[in-house]
Amino acid sequence: MTKSIITFAFFTIISVLLAACHTMQKSTDMDKTFLASPGCKADGFSYKNQQLVLNSQYGLTTQQLYFIKDSGPAGVWLDYQPLGTDQAAGWRSYIRGGKWAALAVDKKNFRMVCLARDKNEVKQFIDCEKVLQVCRAASANLLSGHQGTYWLAENGSLDDVLTSVHRQGITLMQ
Repeated sequence: MTKSIITFAFFTIISVLLAACHTMQKSTDMDKTFLASPGCKADGFSYKNQQLVLNSQYGLTTQQLYFIKDSGPAGVWLDYQPLGTDQAAGWRSYIRGGKWAALAVDKKNFRMVCLARDKNEVKQFIDCEKVLQVCRAASANLLSGHQGTYWLAENGSLDDVLTSVHRQGITLMQ
């Protein structure tokens, strides 16, 4: 009896792990497909002094939609860094490893620093280019009611972030 319970538990654990691996692979494949799609452009941003700078290219001053993925294994804090100051503006967002966020930006040269926590919970600056994957929505239908700079979705799977963006009335064109 005990041997059959152990065998059942073993096969149950293996089944759960295989299902989780399949789900993770499916998510990773979807992420790669999205990043390579015509609707997701690797432009309109740059990295400077280990920071992510949005609306930095091509004179982009109109509101743009960016998708940001934490491609590292640990989470990252994204913190707004106003130009000409070392102090944050009072808002930041946390993205877990492998998760996504969507950010609408209407400011030129919108700078963000990346922070990670060490084992003592002390935040340390890290190079954004090493932990983030970023793309600009090439053809997002941002309605006139969507103005300003704000998070549309944070810390979710790509599917969850895309659904949240769509629910807010924003259409992504391919």
